[in-house]
Amino acid sequence: MYRPESFQSGGNSYLGLASTTAADNAIGAGLSKSFKNIPERPFLPLQFMAVSRVTGLLVQQISMNNKNFMSQSDGYGMPVELFTEVSQAMGLVWDTISTSNGVTLKIFNQNAVSADFLAGFAGIQLEQS
Repeated sequence: MYRPESFQSGGNSYLGLASTTAADNAIGAGLSKSFKNIPERPFLPLQFMAVSRVTGLLVQQISMNNKNFMSQSDGYGMPVELFTEVSQAMGLVWDTISTSNGVTLKIFNQNAVSADFLAGFAGIQLEQS
């Protein structure tokens, strides 16, 4: 008999978007690159974090479960520093990231040289009861 999964508890966890292969984190000058991760269990993000030592990177898209959280049109983006150096106390509410679609970030490098993007989410990894 089929029984849908039931998640009733969870613990603090992290969901990284940086690869352990350095070359995978590099974005060429003037190019966009997508970073994707699919959690092993549903994950509720509470905060987006990114390394702020590299300037000139723009977040063009944050998609969770095929829903884009960014409201600008193509060709625009939000500086990564606004996520890392400015408080998110405004109550940014993220969707729970499913194990089938995951999360995808599209980042544009407006620098004249290649730049590394390192980021992740802090949140709650849901557990089955």
